[in-house]
Amino acid sequence: MNNVGKIVLLTSLLPIIGIEYILPSGIIGGDLIEQWNYVAIASLISLIAFIFYFYFSGKEDCFHFLGNVIIWGIIISISIEAIWGLLQLYGYLPSFHSVFKVTGTFFNPAPYSGYLALGGPLCLNELLVLRKEKNKSFLKLYSYCFLIFVLLLIVVVLPCGMSRSAWISTIFSSLFVLEMHYSFYSSLKNVWLKGPNKVFCLILVALILLLCIGGYLFFLKKDSALGRLFMWKIECRAIAQKPLLGYGANSFAHTYKITQEDYFSSELFSEEEEFVAGVVKYAFNEYFQMAIEYGLPVLFLYIGFCVYGVYIGIKNKRYGICGGIISFMIFSFSSYPLHLPVLFSSFLLLLLAAIAKHDKAFLWLYVFLFSSLVFLNYKPYESEAYNHWRRSEIYWVNDGRQALIEYEKLYPLLGNNASFLFKYGFCLYRNKRYEEAIECLKEAELLSCDPMILNVIGRCYQLQHKYEEAEYWYIRSTHFLPNRIYPYYLLAKLYAEPDYYNSTELNRMKDIVLFKEPKVYSKAIEEMREEIQRLK
Repeated sequence: MNNVGKIVLLTSLLPIIGIEYILPSGIIGGDLIEQWNYVAIASLISLIAFIFYFYFSGKEDCFHFLGNVIIWGIIISISIEAIWGLLQLYGYLPSFHSVFKVTGTFFNPAPYSGYLALGGPLCLNELLVLRKEKNKSFLKLYSYCFLIFVLLLIVVVLPCGMSRSAWISTIFSSLFVLEMHYSFYSSLKNVWLKGPNKVFCLILVALILLLCIGGYLFFLKKDSALGRLFMWKIECRAIAQKPLLGYGANSFAHTYKITQEDYFSSELFSEEEEFVAGVVKYAFNEYFQMAIEYGLPVLFLYIGFCVYGVYIGIKNKRYGICGGIISFMIFSFSSYPLHLPVLFSSFLLLLLAAIAKHDKAFLWLYVFLFSSLVFLNYKPYESEAYNHWRRSEIYWVNDGRQALIEYEKLYPLLGNNASFLFKYGFCLYRNKRYEEAIECLKEAELLSCDPMILNVIGRCYQLQHKYEEAEYWYIRSTHFLPNRIYPYYLLAKLYAEPDYYNSTELNRMKDIVLFKEPKVYSKAIEEMREEIQRLK
């Protein structure tokens, strides 16, 4: 019965670990509804299997086997990703991104690199454990060689993703594993007792090295780093306004937009900040996003649970698992892994493997977490509606009326999807149903950071000759992203309207459109400038 239980548990966990190969995000695109739906189904199967295994396995054998399945499942999955990335690098497989060459099966190199970063400490720990064994069996010798191969793959492929967050998380989590095995701290302590001068020299060299590496990473992609720092500044301002309760689930995009609007409307900002400001879907810092949506108490509970997992893992000598958790937590400082099914599932499994033990408390925790995954993510009707929406996109360009019919059918199911609401609202706008378009776009505005929503709402009001309302929405767009030319162009056309003519503001907007340096130059800007010169 014990062997049967192992097979059941193994076959139930592998689909969760291997989700990226069953439903590659690079193929299904950035909207991950289908992947989350799949995670819910796989979690339900895993939950049933684990309860069965828990009651029919030996006490010690239970959590030990669970940990091994998770560790080796993730290592094998990461090895496939690394090989996939290597084949993309040399042109044997296509990339899933129009700009970046290496994405693995992901839609973007950032989550791909973050996933590879989980593998560094896991492989390193297993390698060091096997290295200490003198008389290795054939299987262990094969595993040892395989781990070296995977580590080399990670070292080769990881730099190609150009994710500094992944590099840093890999380095520090691997250093943690090395410290657990070789105890550099104890060695430094012994050196300190013999004479502190050597320790001071080592610390000084380490600090200089850290400063040099930090400076290199900053200037490697300076604009990206400045943009990230500016985002965090805006997010901290939002947290400061509602630190305890937050703004509610899925409120990040709207909260960020309002806070950035307020910041730029004050006119106390630098040109550099104006240049790096952009549209965001995620906070690029999971801790800040959690604090914005749910408040600081929930954030502290989350961090406490992670720290507890690492503490118990260290106590039980599960150093590789703890290294994987640390890698994920560091990566979370400047990316969005909790919003990606593959990374989130891997992290949750690592946390469970770190604290796993044969008692009822752990069983109930497992049941609670996996039941939550099922209830929160199993949305088959929404998934089917999303597929229907993708199929109906064919009408978007050629048949606006048919597209509108399709969107009206889908609205009850996709009314919480910002991208869908914008497309639906824009379709209503194109069909001259302005009042309905405004209502729909205002719903989208509560879920999205896209300034085009503000611009289209303004156009709807302008076409109804409600010029003051149009001006309000256009000005909001300029406050959110003052580096965009388009809202100033719309304001210029508004002030040129015979019933709302304002020569002073018209000339001011014309000057901005003609002479403001755009963040990204395009032919559309050239056309706007040509048209704006004809306005009087």
